[in-house]
Amino acid sequence: MPGLHSVGFIIKNNSSNKIEEIRGINDRIALLNIRLHSYKDKEETGTVIRAQSSIKCVNKEKDIKTDTFYENLQSTIQAALKNLIVIADFNDEKKSREKEKNTR
Repeated sequence: MPGLHSVGFIIKNNSSNKIEEIRGINDRIALLNIRLHSYKDKEETGTVIRAQSSIKCVNKEKDIKTDTFYENLQSTIQAALKNLIVIADFNDEKKSREKEKNTR
């Protein structure tokens, strides 16, 4: 479903038939379960998790959001399939500060 969350996946049309599940965990974490190429006639599946941390720890409310983000990420990883890839950006706070500095 396009546009529901801040993270997502770009998938070629010829690979779309291999998708078993796409799920937005929240607006910062998404999960993709996909069938992989078979190896020795054994079909495997894998999970790709996409995470975007753009949380600045400035006050107590932000600390709670940070804790919740990492709790959600940990539970998503624990629920993942055996073959796992995590694609994440944990440095977004630094990018935001650099962007602010460049606009001054």
